[in-house]
Amino acid sequence: MQVTKLTTKNQATVPSEVRKHLGVGAGDTIEYDILDNGDVLVRKAVLLPFDAAYHAALQETLSEWQSPEDDVYNDL
Repeated sequence: MQVTKLTTKNQATVPSEVRKHLGVGAGDTIEYDILDNGDVLVRKAVLLPFDAAYHAALQETLSEWQSPEDDVYNDL
C-alpha cells in the first residue's frame, strides 16, 4: 500500500510506483471517481481534443442565444 500526506495546501505527491503504474508524469491529468462503497478510484484522465470545426458548426445552431435580450448575460 502506498501512503502520502497532504500538505497545508491540500496537495499530495503521487508515489513513483503509482505514477509508473498509471503511466503519468508532470503535466498529466489524473481523475478521481468516488465509488458507491466509499472507495476512490484513481486513473489517468483521457481528455478529448478540442474540435474547433465541430464547435464552429454547432455555434450556428445556437442563434436563439444570440438575441439582444441575452446581452444582459455578457458580464457574467
